[in-house]
Amino acid sequence: MPLNNTQFSLSLELTRLQPLQFLSDNIGSATVDLLRRFQNSGSDVLAENDLAELFKFHQIDDNMAKIFEEAIVRPQRPIWTSFRPLVERIWLDNRPGPTVMRAVKQREYFPMVIECSFLAWIHERRSLATAFKRFFEKDLEDAPPEILAANPKEENIVGIIKACEDQTAAFSWEGYLRAASADLHLSAGQILSPLPPVVFRSALRMLPTVQSLYRQRTMVLTCSKGDGVCAMIVWAHHILGLNVLINTYIDDPDSIETTGPRQSVLFGKSVEPAQVILNLEKRCSIPSVVLMAESETLFRFVPDIDEPVIDAIYKIPARGFGKHVFETLNFREGKESAIEQMVHITCAFVMILSRHLSGSNHPAGAFPMELGNSPKANRWCSISEQQLIQIMRLTYDNAGIDTTTVEEYAVIYSGKPLDEHLEIQRPVYIAYRATHGDGLDDKSLKFLWRGAVDHMRKLSVLILALSFVRNSAELNDFLLCNAQNFTTIMEAHPLLRFVKDWDGKSRINVSANTWFHAVALLMGGHKANLDYGSTSLLSSHGWSVFISTYGTSDPSFTDAGYITIYPGVPSRDGIRKHAIIDGPIQGTLVGGGWGITERPGMATTLRCHTSYDFHNPLIGESSDDAFLVNLRMVTKNGDVYETRRTGYLELFHSNWGLQKTVSCDHTPTGDEKLTLPLGCATASEITDNPDKILKEQVLIYLTAGNHVSRWRALLAIGHYHRHVVSAWDDHRQVLLRETGCCYQCTMDQAFLQGGRWFIIL
Repeated sequence: MPLNNTQFSLSLELTRLQPLQFLSDNIGSATVDLLRRFQNSGSDVLAENDLAELFKFHQIDDNMAKIFEEAIVRPQRPIWTSFRPLVERIWLDNRPGPTVMRAVKQREYFPMVIECSFLAWIHERRSLATAFKRFFEKDLEDAPPEILAANPKEENIVGIIKACEDQTAAFSWEGYLRAASADLHLSAGQILSPLPPVVFRSALRMLPTVQSLYRQRTMVLTCSKGDGVCAMIVWAHHILGLNVLINTYIDDPDSIETTGPRQSVLFGKSVEPAQVILNLEKRCSIPSVVLMAESETLFRFVPDIDEPVIDAIYKIPARGFGKHVFETLNFREGKESAIEQMVHITCAFVMILSRHLSGSNHPAGAFPMELGNSPKANRWCSISEQQLIQIMRLTYDNAGIDTTTVEEYAVIYSGKPLDEHLEIQRPVYIAYRATHGDGLDDKSLKFLWRGAVDHMRKLSVLILALSFVRNSAELNDFLLCNAQNFTTIMEAHPLLRFVKDWDGKSRINVSANTWFHAVALLMGGHKANLDYGSTSLLSSHGWSVFISTYGTSDPSFTDAGYITIYPGVPSRDGIRKHAIIDGPIQGTLVGGGWGITERPGMATTLRCHTSYDFHNPLIGESSDDAFLVNLRMVTKNGDVYETRRTGYLELFHSNWGLQKTVSCDHTPTGDEKLTLPLGCATASEITDNPDKILKEQVLIYLTAGNHVSRWRALLAIGHYHRHVVSAWDDHRQVLLRETGCCYQCTMDQAFLQGGRWFIIL
């Protein structure tokens, strides 16, 4: 007779196997060092021990173990790229950490690492940790009171999963999941579906049982195609080497029968019996799992109504991500032709949006940016179409994109809102008709087209964001969230909310962190509580994205709005965190007068009046798994050192919305003397909170030759525009002199455009 309350009962069957030895009872300096290294990496050695006990009887397939270990341990790139300096002993660490290295050396920990790596590839981290926690608690409920069962904290389990994600990111599970779906006629949503909690619980206990007693035990799962079928195949067959038999049906959309024509697909050796059997039913709302001994049912796992759902998250490389998004539209006929058209329409959307981009360092519309040929606007509004096309082809995995067709669509759709009122193209119309039949009325067609346009709008913003990645060569393997949740996640992006109601003609204002925000959303793939107003680096799944001001070179060499993406996690003295945020700047802002040095009619030279230097930054840790960084700009005023604190994100914003000079034919020197014209003055001091309005049309900051002083001036201007300008209605443009432009030509380029200016020499 089958037992229902069986999780602990089934665990007793595993006690017939030889137990493994874990931590030594002798606690010495080596053990303390081990504890410290695991804690620094974000994991917990005792919780890892508990989780490893859970997986210790899982025997990993030899071939899979070899492939996995080679991918995560052997250097995939030159050794010097394993460490990328960020700031003061914070490095981007791409090496395997203590969790992986111990698993390689002590093989009893290896099953935990490889299986957590896989499970975290398709399940959201927090909900997966909750499922593990629920499993441990279930064991406690079922166990006799005299047995002390493991029960690690959920936060510690989250840390272990995150450590496995970070340290095994070099291995991709996507190919295995796709291969599992090849003969099963699964939709995109079914391929990406997570394991139901009852299947997850039963697999943890039953898989090692059928593996060790494969001629005596069989795991039989009855479920639908949307119940984590691909995940189960990869887990049981590819990772554990079990024979998996799938008894499935062929979809017939016109059939009302509960089962369609049957077919069987075997994963494994045909000469061996199937150890795991999946019976897929067309109308199966509640999955069931039983452990069989020949024809007798030994154990039965049933769903628990109190069990939380394990959320799906499926990581997909940026290369080909757009194709995966369109696969979720589930065309049955005419799919290839329809997707080809939508790829070209999306690319046309990208071109249209890129030609309307503008920007501001201030609230939308508060400080309009006039674009001109001289001086040159910063690079946020001058992305090359060649770069856009390169990213389009990467996003669609080199799907035959015809630039002529893209431009034709851009002409058709230019000047119009990018919404469902756009004309539906014939191949897409035919595909919808073929898929939905004669019952598709105009209202339903409009609804479907609205959804397709929404997909294309959101993909166009993603392509724009990836076009502002400085090292785009890294994007091939860069992991984004699953295509199934793509549209929901992107709803949170402010640019998408604007474009949704855009008239197709007006200028599109973007902020400094628009592109960082878009990529960060898709990196996490879940509801991350992230403060985009202070975050300058975000790390997830072993990759990091950060803004262009890291390195703090001269602002003229910093690409405004651009971001950088590399594999690795921020690490300082072995401590790993998953974000870097700006520290507080309160108490270091400078008030007072404008520090006017030279007025109209006076002589001036190209020089730096007040020199600033970067001193060692202040670095701390926040409770949100982040490093807190304060950069310190220091100048000496008499015998007193004055410090202005800042962070990478404030520098990033200060470099936004300005213009840079174009080179001239003269040689800039400090000997160059010129007379200041009317309406022009120079400033020797830099103030964040001036005590009166500036009367001069042009204010020149004497900062030549000192890149820290130039940044300091930009910070003061940025603070002035954000917090002071609205009260005084003093809107000014910013001109940053580049090294190839002399003093006189710098002023001429400002006066040529008219208006009120700040000039940074």
